[in-house]
Order: sequence, then structure tokens, then C-alpha cells
Amino acid sequence: MEYPVKRSGIEMHNPLLEWVLTAKWAGVPWPDFQKLSSDEKELLIAAYRVNGQMDGVLARANRPKRKPKTGGTSRRPGKKR
Repeated sequence: MEYPVKRSGIEMHNPLLEWVLTAKWAGVPWPDFQKLSSDEKELLIAAYRVNGQMDGVLARANRPKRKPKTGGTSRRPGKKR
């Protein structure tokens, strides 16, 4: 199965890494994960993906706000040209 990871530019060509990471994230030993039904694996993988997306959303929301730049067009008060 191939799918693009949105906005990251990463494409997964082999799902094995994602399966291993999902099992670790879910706290399921790898041999037990391999024994799960397809539906059970898909549910855990979907939860793992959503969790990753939510981590990104929360990290962006909690990032300190940048102050807007003033630019070079403003003049100091009282300065004549």
C-alpha cells in the first residue's frame, strides 16, 4: 500500500515501518500485533496516524506567536525628509 503523508512530502512505500511504530505506540508487542486481525490492525494504524496529526496541530497551536515586522517604510515621529 502506498499513500502520501499530507504536507510532509513523505511517501510510505512499505508499510512495515508504520506497523512497527504503531505496535510500539499502542504498547502491543510485535508478535502480538502480527496476530491481530486486519480490522484490528487498521484501527490501531488509523489511531496512530490521527495521533500524529493531532500532535502536529497542537504543536503549531502552542508555538509562540511572532510579532509582526514593522518594515522599513515607517518614519519616526518628527523626522523631516
